[in-house]
Amino acid sequence: MKEFLIKYHRERKKKALWNNKDICRVCGEYRPICSIQQHHIHGRKISDAKYPHCLNCHSVITRGQNQLPPKIRACDCLLHIIVFIMRSHGELLKLMGIMQIEFSEKLRLMIDDNNWCEKLHKKEGKEKQ
Repeated sequence: MKEFLIKYHRERKKKALWNNKDICRVCGEYRPICSIQQHHIHGRKISDAKYPHCLNCHSVITRGQNQLPPKIRACDCLLHIIVFIMRSHGELLKLMGIMQIEFSEKLRLMIDDNNWCEKLHKKEGKEKQ
């Protein structure tokens, strides 16, 4: 029962964070609503779905979308809509990939600076004996 309650509360917390419109869905930046913009990741004419992004992430994704010619962005043709959605998702994934690489480098430096890996190996060695 205890494990169920812990899992239940974790899931509720995740859902609350996911539904929080003050948190950027890309980088996790938490800002008051004035610094978070609602982004139509699929484009306004395709979907009403909006996702909260901080100003920086929103501008990077939008800049990538705007690399497509205006003719494609304005067209209602299914093929052009697919191209737009793919470009939008690609820009989002590219940005998230860059952030993940940067975070992994910071984490690596933190692990190295604090000798965490060596401490873990020593602990594992003691447990095996």
